[in-house]
Amino acid sequence: MQQSNIQLWNNNVEDNLFVKEHDYYYTPSDYYVRSILKRMGRHSSNADIVREMSRFFYNRMIQDPEYIADKYLNPDETMDVEQIEGKKDFYQNLWDLEFIPGNSPLEKALYVLEDVMRQNNDKGEMTPSKMDFKYFKSNLPDKDQYFDGSLNKLMKKRNLDSFRQVQVLQKICLVNKFGSKFQVKKTVTEKRVSNSDIHKLKRIVEYGELPNAPLYQRVFPNYMTKLLAKDLHVNTPIKREESKQKIIMLVDFSGSMNEGYKQDWVMGILSDRLRYCMKGECEIFFSYFLTKSDLLDGRFQFTHITNEKEALDFFENFSTDPSGGDTEIGHVVEAIRHEIEENKRLFNLDVDLSKEKPEILIINDGDDTVKTDTLTWKTNAITIGSKNSELENLCNQTDGKYILLEN
Repeated sequence: MQQSNIQLWNNNVEDNLFVKEHDYYYTPSDYYVRSILKRMGRHSSNADIVREMSRFFYNRMIQDPEYIADKYLNPDETMDVEQIEGKKDFYQNLWDLEFIPGNSPLEKALYVLEDVMRQNNDKGEMTPSKMDFKYFKSNLPDKDQYFDGSLNKLMKKRNLDSFRQVQVLQKICLVNKFGSKFQVKKTVTEKRVSNSDIHKLKRIVEYGELPNAPLYQRVFPNYMTKLLAKDLHVNTPIKREESKQKIIMLVDFSGSMNEGYKQDWVMGILSDRLRYCMKGECEIFFSYFLTKSDLLDGRFQFTHITNEKEALDFFENFSTDPSGGDTEIGHVVEAIRHEIEENKRLFNLDVDLSKEKPEILIINDGDDTVKTDTLTWKTNAITIGSKNSELENLCNQTDGKYILLEN
């Protein structure tokens, strides 16, 4: 245990970090931070700035503004004054931000590093001079979404460590910034009926409804005109019907999807959709995909998710270890269309979706071709890592949406 602590933390060690070590904070060790960066796919040369930012976020947490190391307060002629001033600005901007995701100083530091590198599309060494705070402020996730109860229930089901959970929640917040492109909402329809416990003020249709008109309308100076024009409102019995949005989600199971950041995106996108199932606003029909034959012979089967229990059970057990070969996006979509329109079912699910015609959402990494030059069913796609122009064009042809997510 003592050896492990030495690897994780080191305290009171002379270093050149811009932020001084606090007496009550143990700075994550260089060894420990490098191991995390390796898992993230980030260059180990960023270990010092992560350790430095960790110290900063501890000082920010306890509201101690005296965080700059003494030797940088009065730099001598051997120091780069411009770089020192740049770091001062860098940390002052961080200090002024209201909310940074993360449950610990280290997690907050890693979040900042990840966001900076993504915006710069830079996998090398990161420095404060590369930070654009105007962009960073606009890219921060919404605090309410970050602490959303449904999302955190889902995260607990995967038993993710705290940092991995931060990474996935961050991606969920970024997905939500797409707004109406992938908006989820249920449809509510109202129909007049002869008798119901539910009443609503609606415009009069026939004069026989007048006994149900609120009396206050009689004092209107233009009451008779409104009466003749049938412009009065009456308490009308109605029947309200809610129709949940139906989403067919297809996730690429090819081996090229077996990368940590890609699976973090998959978990982020999927959990964002699942929380709407938990709120009763949509139903998801989920399947992995490779080729058309994988669906026809039952290798991949659809899971129907409608409520909170089903969403939590599914998220706990779905695979993040894809290992297949090539994919046939076009053939898979056409097979689904044929199954719904002709056979009135969805392969292993005895459910008729032919009247509702749900949209399809494909999640893949863009490495494989579409294998068709046309799609006859509205298809949306989210591609992770590299752009697939062929898929983008086909989505546009069906009035669908296409989004590229980069690491």
